[in-house]
Amino acid sequence: MRVLHVTNMYPTAARPALGIFVRRQIETLDRLGVTQSLYVIPEGSSTRYVHAARVIRARVRTRQYDVVHAHYGLAAWAAMWQSRPLVATFAGSDLYGHSDGRGGQTWRGRLEVFLGNWAARRADRVVVMTDRMIQLIRSGAARRRCAVLPYGIPVDSFRPGSREAARKRLGLPSDNFVVLWPHSANPTKRRDIAELAIERLRHDVPHAMLWEPRVPPTEMEACYQAADCLLVTSDTEGSPNVVKEALCTALPVVSVDAGDVWGWIDRLDWCRRTQRDPADIARRLAEVSHARRPTEAPSFLGEFDCEHVARELVAVYQGVLSDRQDL
Repeated sequence: MRVLHVTNMYPTAARPALGIFVRRQIETLDRLGVTQSLYVIPEGSSTRYVHAARVIRARVRTRQYDVVHAHYGLAAWAAMWQSRPLVATFAGSDLYGHSDGRGGQTWRGRLEVFLGNWAARRADRVVVMTDRMIQLIRSGAARRRCAVLPYGIPVDSFRPGSREAARKRLGLPSDNFVVLWPHSANPTKRRDIAELAIERLRHDVPHAMLWEPRVPPTEMEACYQAADCLLVTSDTEGSPNVVKEALCTALPVVSVDAGDVWGWIDRLDWCRRTQRDPADIARRLAEVSHARRPTEAPSFLGEFDCEHVARELVAVYQGVLSDRQDL
């Protein structure tokens, strides 16, 4: 099987975490014996997607690909103009849109949602992160072609470890209650809510701090080990890998209802749901601060391991090819 991957997010030397979940998926598929090529849509203006569509069509004409797999809605739009079966994976904001940080949507986000839905109608199979994302697909026919398959993580790369050793290595104070917030500067992540929650939390936990490490992905295991909990305050999410990685290290998670997070943390009594309200978030963080930190990771980690996800993705490819042959 020969697969051409198309994406607008892929790690670079300057941005090593950008689209790392795409790279991990491709690397895992490679270990499973899938023959693959990669086209990364270069950075630039929005017209780059028109140019990318031409490049992709030319590649498909000259090479014998069985499937084209596009990662993210705009990449799927660029990839839908060629003739091979198309698998389109939507990560989250490409269907939810981009929050302006005030409860509304940006114009760019609305445009991306429109183009993503256009691509979903043309795709042979649509992959989404959660069941709720299926309802964001506007075409009923496209919804029936959906598969829920979140990006996986390399489970063995994230393990519980000594908090003291990790803090010493990273230069963190030993006696603070460290709330990890390893998210981007995107307004959708709602840093404003996190900051207000920490201010309230300090009334009960004076040494609480919000920590935003800027480290390469290879250092994130130590960050989870060093923290006391992970906080998620986003307006929307797909299936955030930071939550899965944190759980692998037995780090408690306090999260609003975003993506599939509650589905994971509801299975653990050392994590907390919270409302998108600073006062409630502060209460849940305080509960975690007064509880004993777990020492063992959950037993269900295999459900989001890269290899488990990749094997299911191969089945998606095979199903697409079988459907085309039946036409």
